[in-house]
Amino acid sequence: MNLIYQTINMNYKRVVGLNLYAPFGVGYIWNATATANVFNQREKADHFHDIGFDNSKWILW
Repeated sequence: MNLIYQTINMNYKRVVGLNLYAPFGVGYIWNATATANVFNQREKADHFHDIGFDNSKWILW
């Protein structure tokens, strides 16, 4: 078996997002926090093992 190492040059990888944070409570009895994370991730390469790709996805967490 031979190991073949190849350097892969990505055109770019981008992550853009928004974090929402909302604390709320009911008097002195109950305190809580709601958190939402929304972001878009995009990766692009023109020559990835001679196949180009352009992946983009939205993530809500």
